[in-house]
Amino acid sequence: MADKHTEGSRAHRFEKKRKSTILMNWLVGAGSALLIVFIALMAFGGDDQPSNAKGSDEEKAVLNSESDQEENTEQDKNNDSSTNDQTNKQDSEQGESNGSDSNSSSNSDDEDNSSNEESPNDESSEEEQDKDASEEEDTVIEESGEENVAKIVKKDWGPVPTEMNTSGNHTISYDKNSQDWNELIKAVSKATGLSKDNMITWWIGNGGSPQKAEATVSNKEKTEHYRVFIHWIDGEGYKPVKLEVLEEKEVDR
Repeated sequence: MADKHTEGSRAHRFEKKRKSTILMNWLVGAGSALLIVFIALMAFGGDDQPSNAKGSDEEKAVLNSESDQEENTEQDKNNDSSTNDQTNKQDSEQGESNGSDSNSSSNSDDEDNSSNEESPNDESSEEEQDKDASEEEDTVIEESGEENVAKIVKKDWGPVPTEMNTSGNHTISYDKNSQDWNELIKAVSKATGLSKDNMITWWIGNGGSPQKAEATVSNKEKTEHYRVFIHWIDGEGYKPVKLEVLEEKEVDR
């Protein structure tokens, strides 16, 4: 009876020990499995985190590179725009300078041409002034005691070139449509300084001989009045020889 109890106790202890061993082995196996899973997670999870960090750094680098490229592109555009503006400004200034030089050259040429064109006129003006001065020296002005005569002017006016045949003795025609009349008017204009358009002819007639004539005229305003003595010069034409400045107009002799 005692032996059965002892065997039963042993069997119970053995069974208990076996269960404990099984439990222990299971726990060790489970712990090992958990440890392996943890190590695996740490291994793969650790690799992913640096990879993600590396990827993030690469993305940042790409973004920074793209941003730098955009900034460089924008800066290049600004530089190109500034360069183009400066170039255009320089071209414009150069064009203005060339235009100014061209205008200066053109103005200088115009001034030269104007000077060249004015030179003959200046020479002609000087000749006329010399001629007027010479004529003034040849002009003689006398006081008159005659009625209605303010003064007498004598001067070498020179004949008016004639277009008529001057061979032989010339007889003056006082017909207003004749060539004589036209040339007599020119002689009167030469002595008085009145143009034909500014002249009122009161009378033209015989001056005491077939080769002499007299004329009384006024200006259009009737403020100047003259009597002109004219001689016919054979081979030359009609020549004023004396001018009387009248105080009042004289319609006829």
